[in-house]
Parts: sequence; structure tokens; C-alpha cells
Amino acid sequence: MTSCRAGSKTVATTDSVSATKKVARKRKPIIREADVQTAILWRLAATPGVVVLEPARAEVSWARAMAAIDAEERGGRAVRAVVWTSNVAAARLGRSQRPRVIGMPGTPDISGVLRGGRALGIEVKRPGTGRVTQIQASYARAAQHLGALYCLATCVEDIAPVLDAIAAV
Repeated sequence: MTSCRAGSKTVATTDSVSATKKVARKRKPIIREADVQTAILWRLAATPGVVVLEPARAEVSWARAMAAIDAEERGGRAVRAVVWTSNVAAARLGRSQRPRVIGMPGTPDISGVLRGGRALGIEVKRPGTGRVTQIQASYARAAQHLGALYCLATCVEDIAPVLDAIAAV
């Protein structure tokens, strides 16, 4: 019988073949920023009076928003907010193939408008490790100074002020 280290555990083995097998470590599940953003969008979509637009299906989304507004004008449920994702990306465009930024850097991951015209921004970060960049902090400060509702969220519970503001309009 021999002894070997596998991962962080010492394992007793009976032959050299099994001595080379590693013991699988249990890893803590990683929560991605995209997972948090999806959960927040689902929560907003479940809120009465909120229309969530999907940039990938813009025509369908705007048709749904307009249908909700038309229904409200006929005495239906009030549209209190319209929200959408607004991610920034880099791509190589044109013949030069130089990288170009698509979107405005610093804008929040989820943007929107509340009834009455108040802007809404939700910056989503990964729990525990997500950090706000300097340009995102500048955007947040300017938006709040001008009266926008701005929120930094690492989980669905962090958007409680947003949900309260939506309910109040």
C-alpha cells in the first residue's frame, strides 16, 4: 500500500495505476454577472406595469410595448416603466479591422424610463468580485445628479429601491 497526494487530499492506494488518479475537489458554484442580470430582468418582467424590451427582438419588443400603452389608453393596466439591456461591446468593423466600441462606455447594464420621464439605470456586478470602473462611477454620479434612479445590484434583492420607485409612479 502506498500513499499519494491528489488535489488537496492524501489518498491511500494499492497499486501504481490508482495512485495517479486525482480526487475531484468540490468547487463553489460561480455566479456570473449574466446570471444576476437575467434574474433581475425576470424580476422586473414579473412586476406589474413593467415592459422589458429585448434588443435581439426589437420589433417584437416595441410592438409589445406599444400594445401595452394602447391597452392602458383604453383603460387597462398602467405602464409604469420600460426597461432594456444596454451592453457595450468591442468589434472589428470595416476594411481597416480596427477595434471599435459599440455603445457608450459607462452606461448601466439595464436602462429604462419610468412613467413621468425619469431615467432608470441598474449596473449589475458579480457578487463578491464585481468592481465598478471609474467611467461607470462617473456615469452613476452624473445620472444621479440629474435626477435619474441609479442602482448597483449584485443580486435581485438589491433592486428593491427600483421596485419601490416603480410602484410609486
